Amino acid sequence: MKLAHKSFRDDKELFLDEENGIVYRNAVIMSILQIGEIANSLSDEFIKSHSDVPWRDIIRMRHIAVHHYYKLEYETVWNTSKQRVPELADKIRAILDELEREEQEDKL
Repeated sequence: MKLAHKSFRDDKELFLDEENGIVYRNAVIMSILQIGEIANSLSDEFIKSHSDVPWRDIIRMRHIAVHHYYKLEYETVWNTSKQRVPELADKIRAILDELEREEQEDKL
C-alpha cells in the first residue's frame, strides 16, 4: 500500500527538507494524529483483546505530535509512515476480517 500522495512522489528528501517539506510533513503527521485519535477512543476491552497492536505507542506518538510537536524527529515520522503504518494497516485489516467472520457466525 502506498501512503504518500502522488504529488509527493514518496520523496524522503522533500519530506525532510525544513523549508519545502512542511506540507508533506503536515499531511503525514495529520494521518498519524488521526490514527492515534482513533486508537485513543477504543475500549479497554478491545485494546486488551488485540494486544499484539502497540496501542500505547500509537497513542503516545499522537500525544507527542499534538502537544510536543517541536520534539518530533522527522526521520522517525518518515520511518513510522513507511514501516509502522503499513504494518498497522495489515493488522487492522486482519482484525476487521476476524470481526466480520465472527459477525457472520453469530448470524448463523
